[in-house]
Amino acid sequence: MKALQQHRVGFWLLFILAGLWYITGSQVQGQVRSGISFLKILPGARPQGMGNTYTGMTDDLNALLANPGSAGFLRSWQWTVNYTRWIADVYRASVLYGRTVRIPGLQKTSFSVGFIFQGMAEFNSLDQPTAATDASDQLLLLNLAQPLYFLSEHLALGINAKYLRSQLDRYQATSWVFDTGLFFKSGRFALPRSVQKLFPIGYVTAGMALNQLGQPVRFIREGTPLPRTFRMGVHFHAGSHGGLQMQVGIDYQNIRDDGEQVNLGGELSWRNLLTLRAGYFLKQPGDHLLNRFNFGFSFGIDDVRGRLLDLLPGRNKAMRLDFGALNSQDLFAGTYRGSLSHLPIGPAAFTFLEPEPGRLFEADSVVLRWSPSEDPDPYDDLLYWLLVDSSRSRIETILSTLDARARLSDRTVLPGAGRLLLAEIVNQTGYRLKALQNGDYYWAVLAVDLDGHVQAAEKDGQRIAHFRINFPDVQITSIQFIPYDRITTDDYQGKIKVSVVNAGHQALKQVELVVLDSTQALISEKNGHTSSAPDAPVLHKTTIPRLNPGDTLVVEFDWRTSIGGLHDIVAVVDAPNRIAESREDNNTLVRSFYTIPKGTISSEDTSTAMIFSHVTYDLPFIAEVNFDSGDTRVKEEYVRGDLLPAPLTILAERLAQHRNLRISIQGVADPNSGETEIDLADARARAVRDTLIRLGVLPEQIQLLPGRVLPRRRVPRNPEDAKWVFEERRYARIYADREAESTLFQPMKFTDVEPLSVPVTFLVDINGVQPLKKRLLILSDSALTDTLDLKAFDKSGKLFGIIGWRYPIPENFQEKDWTDHSIRYRVILIDSLGRTFRSEEQSIYLTSNSVLRDEKYAWPLKFAQTDPLYDFYWNRLFSHVARMLKDRGMRMRFVGHACAIGPEQVNQRLSVRRAERFQNRFLEYVKANYPESYQTILERLDPPIGRGENEPLNIQHTSGRIIVLGKNNSPLGRKLNRRIEIDFYSPEKPLQEAMEIQ
Repeated sequence: MKALQQHRVGFWLLFILAGLWYITGSQVQGQVRSGISFLKILPGARPQGMGNTYTGMTDDLNALLANPGSAGFLRSWQWTVNYTRWIADVYRASVLYGRTVRIPGLQKTSFSVGFIFQGMAEFNSLDQPTAATDASDQLLLLNLAQPLYFLSEHLALGINAKYLRSQLDRYQATSWVFDTGLFFKSGRFALPRSVQKLFPIGYVTAGMALNQLGQPVRFIREGTPLPRTFRMGVHFHAGSHGGLQMQVGIDYQNIRDDGEQVNLGGELSWRNLLTLRAGYFLKQPGDHLLNRFNFGFSFGIDDVRGRLLDLLPGRNKAMRLDFGALNSQDLFAGTYRGSLSHLPIGPAAFTFLEPEPGRLFEADSVVLRWSPSEDPDPYDDLLYWLLVDSSRSRIETILSTLDARARLSDRTVLPGAGRLLLAEIVNQTGYRLKALQNGDYYWAVLAVDLDGHVQAAEKDGQRIAHFRINFPDVQITSIQFIPYDRITTDDYQGKIKVSVVNAGHQALKQVELVVLDSTQALISEKNGHTSSAPDAPVLHKTTIPRLNPGDTLVVEFDWRTSIGGLHDIVAVVDAPNRIAESREDNNTLVRSFYTIPKGTISSEDTSTAMIFSHVTYDLPFIAEVNFDSGDTRVKEEYVRGDLLPAPLTILAERLAQHRNLRISIQGVADPNSGETEIDLADARARAVRDTLIRLGVLPEQIQLLPGRVLPRRRVPRNPEDAKWVFEERRYARIYADREAESTLFQPMKFTDVEPLSVPVTFLVDINGVQPLKKRLLILSDSALTDTLDLKAFDKSGKLFGIIGWRYPIPENFQEKDWTDHSIRYRVILIDSLGRTFRSEEQSIYLTSNSVLRDEKYAWPLKFAQTDPLYDFYWNRLFSHVARMLKDRGMRMRFVGHACAIGPEQVNQRLSVRRAERFQNRFLEYVKANYPESYQTILERLDPPIGRGENEPLNIQHTSGRIIVLGKNNSPLGRKLNRRIEIDFYSPEKPLQEAMEIQ
């Protein structure tokens, strides 16, 4: 209804003023004939193409010269340049620029300036020769236009002030020229359905103007009146956004001395890209100079068409190129005009209206208002994006993102708006925000048209407005549970922290805080506020004496419960609803927490952690030193042992202990190895002697025997057997008398100690409610640490059972690393919530035991024979038998072995014969000398066995590791392998029980 009233006011005012100006214009017709025809013609190609039907024309800077009031509906800015090639070598150029400005007290004012120049080339109009002359006209233009909002938003008034300077040869004249005009622009209306597919929207523009008002132009004496003009015109517009657009118009003009004239014009445009126009002049009496028909066309580009065109018109801008022409006649050539216009096509600037920036509200509801924006395209539509948030930076980010974008592909999607407090599309210029909390709020408004052009509201250079809500508001912001990291058996769970904040701007006094522990969140709603249920157990209750604005108070207390599982911790502030607040729904907060694991881990005060398994060996002493072919150097293995003692070193030690004992050395050469010289044999004896002297033997304890060369022997068919046989024929042999032999050639003692870890048991009984990601047993002392992953337990929160810990023994193991002192131990658990718990450290004293697992005696045998090298071995054997008789759990057996020389089957049979022969001789000796023990020994004697060459002399650990001592590729190793082993052992295997978890 208001819009209709404004339309009526505009129309009536326009017609009343038209009548008055028409009467005024008629009264000035009785003067001298007017001049300055330059002022009669409008600049630009578009007016010519439409036959100068421009009094009711809008959205073109050139129209303000026809009707100054048309500038009242000017775009936010626009510039146009025009050029005309006219008759008789006359040309015209002009430039116009206009923009809207805001003047205090007025909503919008349009301001435009321009310059028009018309020139004529030098000419001579006389019949006789004379100097040529020229002429020109110059016009400076200033336009002010103002919509008459106090009458109607559809009506605008405009005034032109023009300074004219005209020159003809050496004569000049100047004058001030004034125009005034009234312009009407209706609102949009829907057209009949029959044409809506092509032209759904229409509107009307109309105007009238009185032009060329001013003093006559005086060149010499007599003044020439200006071509005062009265104009009226109306235009009808119809079209759609992105489709066809058309307008038709009619103009009435009454120009001094030219009489009345009616002009018709129109144009048809497609999407503002291509426009065709035509005009028709109703011919004046006596005017036969030009044709009545005009035509023209336009070509436009804007940023809507694609990114490649953005650079030329610019973002939110367009460019239009106009051409116009008048048909030529016989006398004069046709006139041609061209215009180039640059203009914005996005929403017009608009501003925030209320609230004032920084305003403080003491309510939870605020109305936001802003001035309307306008789109220069009358067929376009505008919507507003309203952005509201408590963070200025988030809105700034969105605004900067929009500035950086080439265009919005979808006007309903705003990048990043999902993070804001409010991002709403509205079609009005106001919005009410409700249920606001205390704090600062920032807001922005964006006008968006159908083409995705964006314009932000702005006031005082700021695109983001601000207001603040100041209303009492006490709220609980967080409930934290800090679990106790120790595994205990009491009901202590850890600390509860409740944060209470005064989000308002008034100090609060005597605020009650209650914290409840409930597995079902026992809360009830009553009278619009929250209260605790009476059957929820109270964990903590306190009264906060004072809470200043913006302050946060953290209340901390112990949480104890014997009920494991998920608990709902409920915190309620101001439960009696004593404080009137903007929000009551933030006075209660519920958070769920799981209880922590509870239980124990224990062990014996003292536990055996290590058993050292001892195996003793009596290894045969080999009184021969072998040499390489043709060589006299003593090999390193006879002087420095790796695992076993070196024979010459042992012999030197024994001779040093018994200085009264003597030895003899004889060197031997092997003709099968190409050795035939006695000197080589003697040199080998001297080499062994010199080595013993360096090891500490007195020279007088050693006697050298004459060397000898062995007779040749048959060469074995197997090349490797031949090599090994000949290696053992290149030697130096050490001799001693029978008394010294039993002392110096005694077996070499060797003990192998194998450390074996024994499970140390721990009893664990821990109950938790969350699955466990990690469960570790940590043992440590000042220098050692070991971690056991308790993988035997499932991943549930419960651990119940026995843990057996074995320390992995490294190669560089030291006997006292983990034993014979106290070790600290604890359990560490990490549950699925990432919480870490540890038991209190406890101590256990770890001990070690030693066990004789086995005793082995190896007798050296002669090559391919079954007799020992020395008889004293028999006496040594019976001393061990006496020990066996005292230990009722011990047994013995004879095991025959052979070296790898010869066929494997032969060596196997040889090893069996050796074992059987020794056992028979042993039983004969026992029966003759110990008849009372014969039956006992026979019962505890296992049958003899032969191993052949398959088991070189070695050390076998319980872990399966085998250390070879008798290597068949060495003469010394082969002599150790030709042996009888007497094995005394206990079949009960004492280690097995000691190492099992009970």
